[in-house]
Amino acid sequence: MNGDFINQRPQAPQTSTQIPVSGNGVVQEPTPPQPTYPIYQKPKRSFLKFLLLIVLLAAAAGGVYYWQQMKIKDLNSQIQSLNSENSALSNQLAAASAAATPKDETADWKVATTSQKAFTIKIPDGWKVSNYAKSDFIAAASSADLSYQKGTAATITDVATPHDANSPVAFSTSYTDATSLPKPVGTESDFALGTLSGKKYSQVYTVDTGTGALAHKKGDKTYEYRFTLTNGKAFVLVYNVRGTDTDQVDLVEKALKTVNIAQ
Repeated sequence: MNGDFINQRPQAPQTSTQIPVSGNGVVQEPTPPQPTYPIYQKPKRSFLKFLLLIVLLAAAAGGVYYWQQMKIKDLNSQIQSLNSENSALSNQLAAASAAATPKDETADWKVATTSQKAFTIKIPDGWKVSNYAKSDFIAAASSADLSYQKGTAATITDVATPHDANSPVAFSTSYTDATSLPKPVGTESDFALGTLSGKKYSQVYTVDTGTGALAHKKGDKTYEYRFTLTNGKAFVLVYNVRGTDTDQVDLVEKALKTVNIAQ
């Protein structure tokens, strides 16, 4: 058959999977595929600009906030300082006003009400007076009972019997019939109790005069205050200064101005 061509069907090439074998005949495991990582790319310039803008805005906002807080702190400090100054000025004004407005000396004096409730009067501190029953008459027997002692409440003694007209008095107040009053003596001047107008009579005795309770020595003084009321009654206050007694007419008039008459 040499030289003869034999018609044979062409056969497809055969493929085979080759398994790697080591030199000593050991089968080697195939190498697993290696993982792939994204390639780092630098950020674009526009992103950096945006990030920088955010940082700048945050810094500006922080600066504005800090400035506002410092401004508020400064304003609060100024307000506190002004409040302190205002408080100090208010205290100074109050003290100045208190100093300029003298305290009412009679505010704490004891009040005496006559037995028949015709009138009330505040009695100066330290004084000792009697409030006579069945009449509207309050009196102090002697100048020793008219010793002014600031802060010591007056002594007001209720007496069950009417006052003896023959007893001497250094000070007396009464509510009586206007027609029964004797003619006044002394220098006359106007005197008012609020809206109630009256008269003051001042007399200095130049010679000894009178007898008994009405006796006066040369140099004695008498102050009489009369107020005629619309009901035919009269309110009368008499203050006698005898011998070397201290003239307390200013104190007496302070007490007189506290009188409240129940007309």
